Parts: sequence; C-alpha cells; structure tokens
Amino acid sequence: RAPGAAPSAEKQELLEAVKHGRMEPANPGEDGRARWRFTHRGVVFITDNTKTREIMSWRIEDTGEEIERALLEEHSDAETGTHVVLVVDDSGSMRTTDVHGYTNRKMAV
Repeated sequence: RAPGAAPSAEKQELLEAVKHGRMEPANPGEDGRARWRFTHRGVVFITDNTKTREIMSWRIEDTGEEIERALLEEHSDAETGTHVVLVVDDSGSMRTTDVHGYTNRKMAV
C-alpha cells in the first residue's frame, strides 16, 4: 500500500470489526500465543494477540439475529418462539490431537 493511501476493503472491514464488533478469546495458535475472534456484520475475523493482523476470516451466511428479526417481521401478530439446533461433529478427524492446549479438536471447540 502506498503511503497515505486508504486501507483496502478487507483491512477496513477488519478495522470496523475490531472497533465495533463482538470480541472474544479464540483458540490459541500452534505456538500457544493468544488469538482474538471478532464478529461484525456477518463476518468472523481471527486476529493475532495485537488485534491488528488477520489470521483468517469467513462470512456467516445467516446469523441467528437476522433470522429472528425476519421471523418477527413476517409474523408480527403471531406468537413466535426460538429454537436452537446444535450440531456436533464427532467424526474421526475431530479426534486428531493437533490443537495446542487441548486433548483433541473436539475439545477445542
């Protein structure tokens, strides 16, 4: 990036997530260093411990809040409830012992 140039769109998204998003500790890296998880506007960012370097990110297609809001708008005069579905991956790959600080991948989740 040239000096004085605006940050890229991806970097701008990360900056907004750090400033306005929900922050929570993420699983540590392979070297044991702390990482942070930021969720903002349907995107999850994993950063290093300085919260300035993105390690990975992904989009969440439909967040629970968006679905709930849509249901309330669609059925505003009807009684609505909330349901939670939990899916647990118990395949052989989740028993791999490659996550620092945890017995296996399943325990890290």
